[in-house]
Amino acid sequence: MPERRPYGLWESPITPVALAGGLRLRGPSWDSDGRTLGWFEGRGDRGVVVAAGFGGDANAIRDISRDHAVRAGVGYGGGDSSLAHGAAWFVGHDSQRIYCQSLDGSPARPIT
Repeated sequence: MPERRPYGLWESPITPVALAGGLRLRGPSWDSDGRTLGWFEGRGDRGVVVAAGFGGDANAIRDISRDHAVRAGVGYGGGDSSLAHGAAWFVGHDSQRIYCQSLDGSPARPIT
């Protein structure tokens, strides 16, 4: 017969370490072309902008900001990243500069 325990005190394979190190998704948004979906992925202590194209050019998922950890230092409003006009706009965690990177994979360029 199973052992009864109060709510929340049973054994679980889900640990705090696993939760903290897991993949976090947020901020899905469409590019202004309506064919590219982008989102923010928190991967442990690093944030990455990811995009997937739909339609003629393939359904490939691409890490857009692979050379930069993405995270804004301001904890309210605004956000870390956005897509518009064929580019990802994001805040670099280390420098807190705003970058623009074409969705075709060319290098990011600092805006601020």
